[in-house]
This record gives sequence, C-alpha cells and structure tokens, in this order.
Amino acid sequence: MDIFKICAIGLLAAVLALTVKQYKPEIALLISAGAAIIILFIVADYIFEAVTVLSALSEKAGVNSDLLSAVLKIIGVGYIAEFSAGVCEDSGNKSIGDKITFAAKIIILIAALPMLTAVIDIITQMTV
Repeated sequence: MDIFKICAIGLLAAVLALTVKQYKPEIALLISAGAAIIILFIVADYIFEAVTVLSALSEKAGVNSDLLSAVLKIIGVGYIAEFSAGVCEDSGNKSIGDKITFAAKIIILIAALPMLTAVIDIITQMTV
C-alpha cells in the first residue's frame, strides 16, 4: 500500500528536517520540499485514475464536459495552492502563503462562474 510509503517518507523527512534545521535551515526546507514532491509523484497515478473515473461518470450521466473541466480546475487550484502555501509557511513566510491562498480563492471563484451560470440557466428554465 502506497500510504505506508507516503507516511514513511513524510515522517522520515520531518525528523530529518527537524534535525538539520538547527544547523542549516535552508537544507531543512529543501528536505521538506523534496519529500512533498516525492509524495506528489507517488499520488500522481491516483489523481489520474480519479480524473478518468470522473470523466467516465460525467459522460455516462450526460454532464457537460466544460462543467467537469471547471470542477477539476477548481480541485487542482485548491490542492496546488494548499501545497504551495504550506511550503511557504514551513519556510517561515506565512504572509506569502496567505497571499497564495487568497489568490487561489479568486481563481476558484472565476473558475466556478460557468457552473453558476449553468445553475442560473436551469433555474430560469424551470420557472418559465
């Protein structure tokens, strides 16, 4: 199971980074970022599988592919922003992490507009 690998890498990196941080804080940041990237590569197959299943389900349900695309963009922006903000906070730059989170919220709002438009269209068709 990959979760054991992921946990082992995370725990090892955390202990190693904590140990190295006393002497070389910049190396500790690289260890943390490297572990995060390795974990992302391990999870990449699961992400691809989830997108494939969601695509198949939306096709079967007759959902517009633009709406699925918007949902996937929103999820991707959220995960990337959370990852980046976490790295910034780990490096002691919480304010930059907060700005990344704020920017992600704005981008998510813009990406959600097609879904909001579709919902409004459905509501107006139902009332007519």
